[in-house]
Amino acid sequence: MCCRFVLAVYAVVALSGGVFADEPDPHDGMRVRTARQVTPDQVDVETLGARIIITSEKVTLVSTLDYTTGRTTSLLPVGELTWDEPIGSPTVAEVTPRRAVIETPKVRIIVHGDSLIRIDAVAPVSYVYASRLDKPEWVKGHGVNRMWALPRGGSLHLLAGGESTAPDADSVRVSLPAGNYSGLSVFPPKPFDAARLYGPSARPHVFFVYSTKNIARYLAAPDEFFGLLTWRRFGTVVLFGGLYTNEEKPVVDHDDGLKKYTFTDLERVRAFIAETHRRGFKVITYMKADYFAGQHVDVTRDWMRKFQREHQLDGWYFDNADIAGTWWKNYAFLRSVRDDVGSDGILYHHDSVDTWGGWSGAVFVPADAYVDYTLKGETGRLAGITGPEDLYLRYYTRGFSGNLADHKLSKQSTLSRPALMEVLAKTSGVKRLGSLGTNALKEWDRYYRIPFNQARDRWRLSNPNLPAESVR
Repeated sequence: MCCRFVLAVYAVVALSGGVFADEPDPHDGMRVRTARQVTPDQVDVETLGARIIITSEKVTLVSTLDYTTGRTTSLLPVGELTWDEPIGSPTVAEVTPRRAVIETPKVRIIVHGDSLIRIDAVAPVSYVYASRLDKPEWVKGHGVNRMWALPRGGSLHLLAGGESTAPDADSVRVSLPAGNYSGLSVFPPKPFDAARLYGPSARPHVFFVYSTKNIARYLAAPDEFFGLLTWRRFGTVVLFGGLYTNEEKPVVDHDDGLKKYTFTDLERVRAFIAETHRRGFKVITYMKADYFAGQHVDVTRDWMRKFQREHQLDGWYFDNADIAGTWWKNYAFLRSVRDDVGSDGILYHHDSVDTWGGWSGAVFVPADAYVDYTLKGETGRLAGITGPEDLYLRYYTRGFSGNLADHKLSKQSTLSRPALMEVLAKTSGVKRLGSLGTNALKEWDRYYRIPFNQARDRWRLSNPNLPAESVR
């Protein structure tokens, strides 16, 4: 397909493999599959993971993916938005593989392929959004930024403006003046791809490099360094903030006045990147996005693209990607960076703090769907893990975004580090490594690698048509 369509009443548009000239192909298959005018007063939109039913009186959200199995399964109603007054009959104004735009006299509803729904008020409107899950296990959030989840999936409500209240645990009430917007999300947006973790060619583990001294040591004995990582199936190396001239904080370029990072020992870093690539690893570098606040996001992205090309980097490690202060802008930022690095690039997001601030326990699933790794925990009262069955590990650490999840223990946690490593190994998680010292390797091998290999072997037994194993 190469052009946009406006649907007539009762028409159906099914989007296949084509993309539009002005936008990349949807990431990980998160596309709008169909947009259908069922009746003059009903539009149905289907994405990879959801069905959204829009009428003049309500918006119904239905999950179509079971995150516990990764398969399309029976429909699960997860939430419903009911307008206080009818908004007028919906019509499909635009459809691309990445979004469907539904217009009414009072609101404009944009359904994205990742099952994020943005509601723009054309005229003042008000509504109640209520979860439709039966006894959700994870009900978290701050104000009306709320999350309701069961192991299979759930929904998220996001607010950017207007007046709002949360009358009870299962609903929120919102009044949106004209020009304001809010958001909804159905999750999971995509299935978890276990082959990226357990497949014969998978190298899911991540190693962190913290200083130029470490680089010098690794380059002095490259066969030993890369051999230890290859044997343990590490595939990505992170260059941390200690390699920059001002560590995690960017410096202001005196020539153009822009905030940027610069490497302290550029030639040594370049030599390490080249050798790491030669050994078959990907290399990503550190960025703390909130330190770039005040600089226009497009300007920062332009610098990021140039920096990535200049140093032959494969992606970014975000020490929180809260670059713009609102959920919509942060989501757009992460999605656009994914477009920049491509499907083969690597994005790693350390996002223990909510996108909207605080530690409420509500996961911003649509943004995390565009990264390969998440790292959660570390801070906040909820992150005080007491045991391997803690719901925080299931719902916040792993989330529902289809990425590989890591966890950093907070000071309030009583769960031991070895026990955490075993939990991650047994629940499709990853555990980063930042040292090749004897003790670090012994701990990682004993508490993570062994149970991870056992989990991988169980997965492979259930998927017998795989190529033969070449590396253990």
